[in-house]
Amino acid sequence: LGLGDVIDRSIPSQVPLIDCHPTKVACGWWHTLLLAESPP
Repeated sequence: LGLGDVIDRSIPSQVPLIDCHPTKVACGWWHTLLLAESPP
């Protein structure tokens, strides 16, 4: 999810943020969510 493929991953993976500004981050036991704004 976010990496452009369908590979299951059990370790953290870096997701490139091109032209986005992170605004919020939430972490859970099985997930991480990053909310970002893109320029108009």
